[in-house]
Formats: sequence, C-alpha cells, structure tokens
Amino acid sequence: MKDTNAGSQLNTQGGTKTYRFKSFKQRADEIEINVSRRIVRDFDEPEEHGSYFAECVRKWNELNCTKDYTDFLRQVTKYQQSLAQVLYHKEEIVCALEGYLSLDHELVVEAILDLVTALARDLQDEVLPYYKRFVQRITPLIKSEVIEIVEAACNALAYLFKYLAKSLVQDLRPTFNLLSPMLGIEHQRANVRRFTAESMAFLIRKLRGPVLQQFVEHTVHAML
Repeated sequence: MKDTNAGSQLNTQGGTKTYRFKSFKQRADEIEINVSRRIVRDFDEPEEHGSYFAECVRKWNELNCTKDYTDFLRQVTKYQQSLAQVLYHKEEIVCALEGYLSLDHELVVEAILDLVTALARDLQDEVLPYYKRFVQRITPLIKSEVIEIVEAACNALAYLFKYLAKSLVQDLRPTFNLLSPMLGIEHQRANVRRFTAESMAFLIRKLRGPVLQQFVEHTVHAML
C-alpha cells in the first residue's frame, strides 16, 4: 500500500542532499512520548486571573486561519477572557472542543488537541467529568495516517494523564479499560500500540503497593 504520509525532511546526517525521504513508519519511529520532563509550552504564562486556555487560543489565532478554527473560535471567544470564565463555562468549552476532535476536521485538530491540554491544565480535577469523553475522542486520532496528528494526539493524551495523575492513579483500571482496544485487545498497528503504551507509562510508574498489584492483575486478566 502506498504510504500516504511519506515526506522529505532536512538531512542532518551528512551527505550532499539537503532533504532525504522518510516513510510514515520512519517518521513514526522517531516520535517519543515523555511527559516526565519539565512541561514546556510555546505560549506565555497567563497573567493573574488569566488562563492557559486563553493563552493557547492566542497562540493558535496566529497559526491557524482555517474556516474550522474560525468557527470554533466564534464559539469560545466569549468564554475565555479570564480563568473564572473558563471555569464557569467549562461545559460549553468542552462541547466546542469535542465538535472538532475528529479526522473530519484534519486542518484544525492539532490546535484543538493543544487546547484540550491547556484546558485540563486550567481545570485540573474539574475536568474529570469530561475525561472519558476526551479520551474516547483522542484515541482514534492515534490511528491517523497524518504523522503530525498522530504525534499531537499522543502528546495530548499524555499531558491529560499528567495533569490528572493524582486522581487517576488511585484506580488506573478504568483508564486501562478505555485504552485496551489501542493496547492490543483489538488488532492495531504496532506503532499505535507503542504510542498508547508510552502515553500511559507516566501513570503506571506512579503506582505503588496494593494499587499496583490490583492494576497488574486486572491487565493480565484482560489480556488473556
């Protein structure tokens, strides 16, 4: 089957060619999911009473001029002027985000994934009622044939886990159940299984004692 997302990248390995061809698999193999390091975001820290969500919106205002993004922005602009507004209108913001978390909106989905993690950073545990909905929307994107969407989806999932880790590690079985089709319960490409496992690894490393034993027993039983 023809690789639909092969491309050329700047050659940093020496030789005479400025660019060298890379297949989807080669580019996928280079993706690394690791949120254990310090969180770095390419937008400003919010001012007092500001929000990460609003700062992320400002960033994407400059980077994405598509009709889908403009339509999304029209839905949320009035709700993101302050952290208090984001908290009060979280249901409306979540619904707007969900509406664009699909491959039907390929040109805007990277921005939406970034905004999901910014919202989670603002809301922390208050995003838990929407956690399952977000995970169910994000995981299918990992199967995309567009490598940039795959990487953005993996990172969004990993950072969602990071911001909610304190609550999630109390019982990781529901999260495993959500991800189990991507981990091998159902047939998936090898890179899909790897990306999903790497996204979840941050949470697993935090498990200790009876909670860890409970999780291991659950996963072993599920995989049999």
